[in-house]
Amino acid sequence: MKSLYLLILSLLLAALPAHAKDLALVAGASGGTGRLIAEALHAKGIAVRGLTRDPATAPKIDGVTWVAGDVTRPESLAPALAGVTIVVSAVGAREATGPNSFETVDWQGNRALIDAAVDAKVRQMLLVTAGSAGEGAWTDPRLARFGGSRNWKAKAETHLRDSALAYTIVAPGGLRDYPAGQQGVKLRTRSEYIVGPVARGDVAALIAACFDNTACFGKTITIVNDPQAKPGIPAAALQALPTDTPETIRAPAAVGQ
Repeated sequence: MKSLYLLILSLLLAALPAHAKDLALVAGASGGTGRLIAEALHAKGIAVRGLTRDPATAPKIDGVTWVAGDVTRPESLAPALAGVTIVVSAVGAREATGPNSFETVDWQGNRALIDAAVDAKVRQMLLVTAGSAGEGAWTDPRLARFGGSRNWKAKAETHLRDSALAYTIVAPGGLRDYPAGQQGVKLRTRSEYIVGPVARGDVAALIAACFDNTACFGKTITIVNDPQAKPGIPAAALQALPTDTPETIRAPAAVGQ
């Protein structure tokens, strides 16, 4: 009887829809881009757990279950990752200094989340950074004006690449709140990045397309909108992008955002 039960159970599990057995942790799910990512994953039938400092005050988002945790408090991350199969980080600071600075959140916070994801043995981590990450020396006055945000994001990228995780780095151009799905997108390596705007919802669509997608593993993908291209995330373009090398992840000499 036990063997019959196990056989039936295995058949039932095999019949589940794709991703039905996945649990995604989305850090930054209450933010402008993170919320759209959570919604896009839910639309694919993926169970979503949102990381928040206070679940009692978190916004209601269809399909999202909130869990207490804070990337600036590394000790809070292991419990939040229990049972998680894939991690998405869409955290981003807005302050140059203080407890929620670019260094504290974009670098140290993401580093803590990456390390916790390694310990939790998740299957993939997707990190949202910026198309211009890594561009400019620390002494560049343009960089200093924004608290070094580009380079703190680049440090998080490097830490993820050096980890044992299967990873995907999504590096958008200037984030915009105009409707998604109205234009096509240009997907390029970091070294081929060309400045441009992109709808937050199109970034979310790229994250959803790369979720547990081996065509995206080990790649840094920049994304901007292209009004001349057909709307949607082209699967062929994802497949054609090369995996990261020192040449493909090198930032162009002069870009802005």
